[in-house]
Order: sequence, then structure tokens, then C-alpha cells
Amino acid sequence: MLNGQDLTGRIRQTLQAPPVWALFVGLGMIPFGPQFEAYGKTVYELLKFIMSFLGMAILGIWLYQTKICAADFRRTLLPFAWRAVTYFALISLFIGVCWSLDIRLVLENKSTLYLLCFLPPAANIIVLETHYLKSGRSAALIACGTCISIGAIAMYVAAVLLIR
Repeated sequence: MLNGQDLTGRIRQTLQAPPVWALFVGLGMIPFGPQFEAYGKTVYELLKFIMSFLGMAILGIWLYQTKICAADFRRTLLPFAWRAVTYFALISLFIGVCWSLDIRLVLENKSTLYLLCFLPPAANIIVLETHYLKSGRSAALIACGTCISIGAIAMYVAAVLLIR
């Protein structure tokens, strides 16, 4: 029993969640990919821009209400560093495999791949947490992680430009 529900009830609740429906719709549309690409590219580009713009606007409004303090930055710094180190190790392993297979596209874009180490945490975590757990406690940590990420990306870009 999880949260007063048996396994069948929990599975039913999970299958009714909007992200799961979106996954099913996406999987169902895979066979129609070439048609969408041929006839719907303009509409897709427009909708992609609108969704990105609205998502960032809503996230900005939501985070505006979040109070951030220095302790939040301190709590966020270590997980950010661990995530960056882990990504660095995985990307280095990937580049090593590509080097042994002589995959030029990857080898010519190593600095771009390493930029992935500094990307901010996913803001959709806040939305899911707020919707399902009714808490939104991670908002301050996500906001701090984003600020730290912006600083780390700026330093990384400066270092890459100085090395070149």
C-alpha cells in the first residue's frame, strides 16, 4: 500500500497522469513523423516558440514568488558540483569511445559537449512537485541552481575563448 492505495490503484492513477498521456500520444505519432515534417514544419516551429516563450514566462512568474536566501545557494552548490563532475566523467567516456571509433562530429565539438556539465537543473521538476506533492519546496533550489549555472557557463565560455 502506497499512500493508502493498492498497487492497482496506483498504476491506474499513474496511467491517468498528463505526462503519461503525452508520452502515449508522442509514441502514437511516431509513424506519422515524415508527414508532420513535410506538411507541418512551419506550424511546429511556431508552436515550439510559443510553448518555450509561455513556459519561460510562467516559470519566471512562478519563481518571482519564490524567496531565495544565501543558505539556498550553499545547499545547491554541492549537488551542482557533483552533477557537473558526473556529467564530465560521462562525457569524457563518450568522447573516448568516439575517439576510438573516429567519430569526427563528436571530436570536433568536444567543448560544446562539455557545456552540458553546466546546464541548470530542470525547472519542470518544480511543476511536477507542485502538482503531485503540492509543495514546490525545490523552487528555491532550482532557482539557485539556475543562477549558479549561468555563472558557471559564463566562466566556461570565457575559459574556452581564452584557450582558443
